[in-house]
Amino acid sequence: MEVLSSNLRNIGNSANHTIAVVNKANTELLLDNLLANSTEAIIQRQVHHKKDNGKCIYRVVACILGESS
Repeated sequence: MEVLSSNLRNIGNSANHTIAVVNKANTELLLDNLLANSTEAIIQRQVHHKKDNGKCIYRVVACILGESS
């Protein structure tokens, strides 16, 4: 599943990060909201899936820089 776009770039480890667990349908919407609600949103790692109670979930690790509205 590819969710990174040309607006996002990979970074290394960061002390400031936000972790959100979302389902597949909401992943891209979440990324859009991160971009819309902050001056800069950087995806730290590509989304990866994990089995949880028989259902795939997706963990987004994002570093938000600047002020959020």
